[in-house]
Amino acid sequence: TVMVAAVSPARSNLDESLSTLRFAQTCKQITTKAARNQESTKSIVEALKAEIEELRAAVQARGLHRSEEMSNELKEQEALWKKLEQDQKILRDWEEQRQRALEDMGLSMEEI
Repeated sequence: TVMVAAVSPARSNLDESLSTLRFAQTCKQITTKAARNQESTKSIVEALKAEIEELRAAVQARGLHRSEEMSNELKEQEALWKKLEQDQKILRDWEEQRQRALEDMGLSMEEI
């Protein structure tokens, strides 16, 4: 994590500069600890797919035509699955942009 503190050499901005420096000193004491999510997006996608298949199997096993309620639930599950896939793509794009930005600054993930 990086913080940039802008201070002014002008005497009229002395109070602002001192306040900024105090804030920067406080921020310097903050430590962050990265933690990896235990549940991967791949496992979430697999769980959603399995639930969709269970719903389909339940409808077929009972010999029922898709009732409106089950059909709506199935559509909701499929919409959630598609949204999750879109969110995954956005996250991958953000990660690539972050990597490029770090490389442009001459940094690597190991240095962070």
